[in-house]
Amino acid sequence: MNDFIIPYLKSTLKNKLIKNLKNDEDFKDLNIDDLIERRVNIILNGDNFEDILVSTPKKKSNNIKKDKADKVNKPINPDKCQCRVWNHGYGGQCSRNKFDGDFCKTHSIETNRLCGIITEPRPDKRPDNGIAHGWRDIKDKREIIIV
Repeated sequence: MNDFIIPYLKSTLKNKLIKNLKNDEDFKDLNIDDLIERRVNIILNGDNFEDILVSTPKKKSNNIKKDKADKVNKPINPDKCQCRVWNHGYGGQCSRNKFDGDFCKTHSIETNRLCGIITEPRPDKRPDNGIAHGWRDIKDKREIIIV
């Protein structure tokens, strides 16, 4: 019976771990499927597999990491893409390097600038479908600093 249960539990746990890691904000923008799968296999094949089965998962916090909210108040970097990004509703400057004029490769296409330009007021609605952005209510204290 154990010959069936342990592999089944490992397979189920593996799929859940991979799904949770893919949804983790720290990994969201990276294509790391292979890295996640290798890490999960190490966990599942390690000596502490039984400890994982009986441990209680931590409850996911509803608080957005502080740095996400702080990104909105960082000074505008004139050397980076001048597009505003969603950043969990806080907004903030795109962190990519400029590619074409004032924008990175993604935001050099005007239809990809859904959150507006960082040097302009935040738009209330998305330009592609007219739906309200739903910005988090944070006072924008950003200033342009020319280096």
